[in-house]
Amino acid sequence: MTVSNTIMEEFKTHVQTSQTKLHGVDLNVRVLTTGFWPTQSATPKCTIPTAPGYAFEAFRRFYLGKHSGRQLSLQPQLGSADLYACFYGPRKEEFDSRGDGATSSTSLPSSSASTPSSSLVSCSVPKNTGTRKHIIQVSTYQMCILMLFNSRDRLTYEDIQNETDIPERDLIRALQSLAMGKATQRVLIKNPKTKEIESSHTFCINDSFTSKLYRVKIQTVAAKGESEPERKETRSKVEDDRKHEIEAAIVRIMKARKKMQHSILVAEVTEQLRSRFLPSPVIIKKRIEGLIEREYLARTPEDRKVYTYVA
Repeated sequence: MTVSNTIMEEFKTHVQTSQTKLHGVDLNVRVLTTGFWPTQSATPKCTIPTAPGYAFEAFRRFYLGKHSGRQLSLQPQLGSADLYACFYGPRKEEFDSRGDGATSSTSLPSSSASTPSSSLVSCSVPKNTGTRKHIIQVSTYQMCILMLFNSRDRLTYEDIQNETDIPERDLIRALQSLAMGKATQRVLIKNPKTKEIESSHTFCINDSFTSKLYRVKIQTVAAKGESEPERKETRSKVEDDRKHEIEAAIVRIMKARKKMQHSILVAEVTEQLRSRFLPSPVIIKKRIEGLIEREYLARTPEDRKVYTYVA
């Protein structure tokens, strides 16, 4: 995380000195190595809105310019955004589809973007005593949905799905949170007002949205638990990622030391990887055996618990 913070500081300096345009987005990216946490088998699809998309591409060019040969993948399911929004409708709950929103500030992990909610891209407000300004804190998926309303008053579920390309389960959760969550967090109005979401159901900005809080965090509804096949797939992906991390650590140590006793090698591998995850001695032993089979290591004739590095 410290390295990631340093990268962001360097990027912000680069933006100032090179006058790189981020299109009004305050971007914050966390760059993390794949094996650091459980990952999905594939990065979820998601069409990032134009402004945060341009901002992330500016970061991507900066990062890959410093680290050639690496890949940088945006992880929209892990990101968040602060949207600066204005609501012009009356405070009482009325069905009025003329919501209004604004610009944005962003926060993304290993990659994610951010920006606004409903028709204006800045909060220059007409003289209207009913105008209410809020910072809406949302997930990246919710940001992508809300920003569609900057140019449209009303959208169907099918429209939102086609334009955002968000996975169906995540899209439904995001919409439920925005339109069917706590009364103080309903930024959208759904029609008809049912719990189920169908392709023809419509959504519009809740112009009557109000909150005692200036900064409103939209709580995402709890996801249903993973099915057993999904859990197995996740475990398999994590084990596969970590297998390569363990083998790389073993090879680094043996290349430096040339010859080591089994227990000492296991201890050093554990120490090297402790900051990322804690590998079990059984898994380390399996990876050592795999490297022996592939002739990266060899057992000594006099003691099978002592390994040598094969150049």
